[in-house]
Amino acid sequence: MIQTKILERVSGIIQNKRGSMVVLFVALLGMVWVDAVAQTPEEANRAFENGDFTRAVELYRAAIAENPEDARLYFNLGNALSKAGNPEEAEEAYRQFQTRTDVAEEQAMADYNLGTAMSELGELEDALSHLRNALRRNPNDEDAKVNYEMALRQLQEQQDQEQQQQQDQDQNDQDQDQDQDQQDQQDQQQDPQNQDQQNQQQNQDQQNQQQDQQNQSQQDQQQDQDSSSAPPQQSGSSASGKPEQISKEEAENLLKALEQLEKSILKNRKKASEEPVTNEKDW
Repeated sequence: MIQTKILERVSGIIQNKRGSMVVLFVALLGMVWVDAVAQTPEEANRAFENGDFTRAVELYRAAIAENPEDARLYFNLGNALSKAGNPEEAEEAYRQFQTRTDVAEEQAMADYNLGTAMSELGELEDALSHLRNALRRNPNDEDAKVNYEMALRQLQEQQDQEQQQQQDQDQNDQDQDQDQDQQDQQDQQQDPQNQDQQNQQQNQDQQNQQQDQQNQSQQDQQQDQDSSSAPPQQSGSSASGKPEQISKEEAENLLKALEQLEKSILKNRKKASEEPVTNEKDW
């Protein structure tokens, strides 16, 4: 914890006055000049002290428009912008302040406030740069030394944490690579076994197919044997018992054959009736 520096303009001379205790990197009041004559800067100072930093920025800019060469207004504008969360605009306001004063201690306070604002935002490297400039301009500023050492320690801790995270990530990647290599080796060993099983299955399928063919051949032979041993079918009828269909020519030939047979039978009967009958008896 440090004491915040508050500067007042008294009779044209800047004097230091210690204020209340505040938490490091939080209080950025820096110095606020109070001008009892200019109403707008006075209203801007009240808005700043009440925590209305947006309103304070508007009033300080309005005051600068009326008096653009007043270095105090740029310094206070930088403080208000820092508290409002605009470090880039605050840096520009502090730069305008530094170009309008030749006092090294005053220039150092601009760097100090800007460095503190950067620390609060976590921009530790930028904070160290501004605090280093503050110490170059005012080597006796104990507050700047404390803040510089704290920002440097925080940056080192941040870098150590990032390094540890990177090491953990690298170790995790290495473990994943090893797991993948082991899986690849297992897959390579498994491939020949799978190929052997596939070949065995193919051989089994071929054997089953050959056996099926042999069974089918035996069934065909058995059917042929059954057909050859079966009794012949009667002519004039089919295997199903239905009469076969004959042509007209075949029917006429069949009728002629029947007529001839009938004539032959009648002729034979006539001859038999003309022969004498003998009544000889044998004893």
